[in-house]
Amino acid sequence: MITVRTPLRVSFLGGGSDYPGVFLGDESFGSVLGTTVNLYVHLFAIPHTSLASHKYKFTYSAIEEVNDFNLFKHPVISKAFSILNWESPGLHISTMADVPAGTGLGSSSAFTVGLLQLLSSFQGQKFSPEELARLAIRIEREMLSEPGGYQDQYHASYGGLALYNFSNSSTERLDLNKNTFKEFLSSSMILVPNGKTRNSGKIAAKTLEGGISKPENLRQLANLARETYLEIVKPQSDLNKLHILAEAMNHSWEIKKSLAEEISNANVDEMVEYGLSKGALAAKLCGAGESGFVLFLIEPTKRDIFRNELAAFNAIDISIEEHGSRILWN
Repeated sequence: MITVRTPLRVSFLGGGSDYPGVFLGDESFGSVLGTTVNLYVHLFAIPHTSLASHKYKFTYSAIEEVNDFNLFKHPVISKAFSILNWESPGLHISTMADVPAGTGLGSSSAFTVGLLQLLSSFQGQKFSPEELARLAIRIEREMLSEPGGYQDQYHASYGGLALYNFSNSSTERLDLNKNTFKEFLSSSMILVPNGKTRNSGKIAAKTLEGGISKPENLRQLANLARETYLEIVKPQSDLNKLHILAEAMNHSWEIKKSLAEEISNANVDEMVEYGLSKGALAAKLCGAGESGFVLFLIEPTKRDIFRNELAAFNAIDISIEEHGSRILWN
C-alpha cells in the first residue's frame, strides 16, 4: 500500500493575480502570499487483485470500477493516468479529506497533486515539487480547461509559508519557513465555516473577467502581497509583522470583493464583521468566493478567547504545515 498526504492551503494576499489570464503573454506578473495548513487530502492505493472483476477501482464520493482508466468518469483521475503514460498493473485507489470539497482551501488541486504523487510512486518515479505543481497545472488548467490560478498546485506541492511570484517565463518561490514569524503566525489563525460548498470554477471565471476589466485592482493585490513579504522579512517584532499582515489582508479583501459580485455575500460579510467585532485583527473568505471558510487572524494570546466566542459557528484552530504532498508509508 502507498499512502499520500497532501495539505490544504489558506491564502492571505494576492489571490486572483495568480490566474494565467492575468500574467501570461505580457510583462506583468502575479504574487500570492499564503501557507499550507494542518488539514489534508489523503490518498491510499494498493495493486488491485487479479481476482477482482475490474482492473481499476476508485473510491471517493462514488465508486467507479473500470478495465480501462480512460473510462473513469472522474475527470482528473483519467488524465493523471494518461499524463504519466500508465502501463503498470491495476490499482484500487481511495481518497478521504479533512474538509468537504468546494470550501475554498484548495482541495481539488491538493487531490490532483496527491494523485500524481501516488501514481508516480508506483512507477518508481520521483518528481520534484516544481514538477508536481506543473503537472497538476497541466491537467487542471490545460487538459481540463478548468478556470483558476496556479497557487493551489504550488502550495500543495511545496508546503509551508511562502510568497509565489508568477510570470510569463517562470515561478519564483520565496520561502518563509525559517522566519521566526512563521511560528507566531501559526498560533494566530482560526477558520470558521460559512455557507455551503460551491463551484469554484464558475466564480474563478467571474473573478478573472472582473480582473481583466480592472487590471489596476489586480496589480494592487499582487503589490500588497510582495510589499507585505518585504515587511515580514525585516527585523522587527512578530507582533508588528502580524499587524502589518492583518492590515494588508483587510485591504486586499476589500479590493478582491470589487472584482465580482459572486466573491462575497451578506452571510460572509456578516461573519467577517462579527469576527472583527470580537477582536480579530483581520478576516477574509478563503478561495474563489461566495462560501467556504472565513479565515481570521488573532493575536496568539487572545486566540482561545476568540475561538470560544465563535464556538457556536464551529470555529477551529489551524496551524502551518511545513511539508507539501508526501508519502507517509509504503
